[in-house]
Amino acid sequence: MSRIAILTPYAEPIPGGISTVVLGLQNLLRGHGHETYVLAGAGEGDSPKHSNLGSDLRYVRRALSALRGLSVDIVHCHAHWYTLVAGIWYRRMRPSTRLVFSFHTSDVSKWGSIFSWLLSKADVLTFVSASQLSQLRGNLRLGGDLRILYPGVIPRVVNIDARREWVARCGLSGSFPVIAFVGPLDYPSKVRGVVDLVGIVKQLRAIYPTAKLVVVGDGKLRHRISDAAVGAEDAILVTGFVRDPSAALATSDIYCHLSYKESFGIAVLEAMSMGSCVVALRSSGVSEIVDDSALIIVNSNPQLVADAIRTLAADHVARQELGLKARANALRSHTWEARWPQLASIYGLE
Repeated sequence: MSRIAILTPYAEPIPGGISTVVLGLQNLLRGHGHETYVLAGAGEGDSPKHSNLGSDLRYVRRALSALRGLSVDIVHCHAHWYTLVAGIWYRRMRPSTRLVFSFHTSDVSKWGSIFSWLLSKADVLTFVSASQLSQLRGNLRLGGDLRILYPGVIPRVVNIDARREWVARCGLSGSFPVIAFVGPLDYPSKVRGVVDLVGIVKQLRAIYPTAKLVVVGDGKLRHRISDAAVGAEDAILVTGFVRDPSAALATSDIYCHLSYKESFGIAVLEAMSMGSCVVALRSSGVSEIVDDSALIIVNSNPQLVADAIRTLAADHVARQELGLKARANALRSHTWEARWPQLASIYGLE
């Protein structure tokens, strides 16, 4: 058994991909018998004293203080420079520590040579997709042990009462098709995709007057969705953040992940695991590991997305078959348990 510390800027209930990945890793490691600690900048760590540690140098100081009392063998840092700095300083005190850093986003335009130098101190760098690895290796001039660690999905079950409650809450009774999107509304390229999705649904109403788009998320650019929905406000619902979007996924007729900047797109796997009929862009990292037998993959063109949605809306059997294949694929090949061989190798636990 190893003692492992996950250093992260975010953990539940803070929404987003980082929190989702951290939860999956934590459950996986504990399931394999490893003592696991989560030191969260914002959100809940594994204990109150490991929660809401702050950011930047405040995080470094508080995380380092916590690490001194834990004597861990592996430190897995996520996403931000300050988690890595805390890990580097801890390893100076305990040189045998294995240090891993995981990228979650490809947006490193603000990070320069100092960050590249910090990254060189890690034993392993991981990326959520091959395309992200290729991009960042060039931008940051990375060398050393570079690995891909695709995110996994936590299998969930939504009972009939939860489905009914969600339908009632969102006013979806009688709506068809219900199209869902899950994600933060903070990044321009992601929100631009959702704005295009709003336009697609507005056009779709000419054929399906009860069509509805449910956007599960929130953020500083939420107003752009509201602006785009003018004239069809009854067709567009932005729910705000939802800690567990499973009910939203389970009650949608089509899940459409229209985002023009996506290192991976973990919401696609979550939708697949719920048996949703999924449309995703070829540019997302998830297209590297899921072929078009389990979801509809299209190029980054709103018209192609609109065509795919119209085709699926008109074919109940195709939607049902695609949803069944998606769920089987996700639960067979893309759970966190399926990622264990990769993670064990990254951690040197083989």
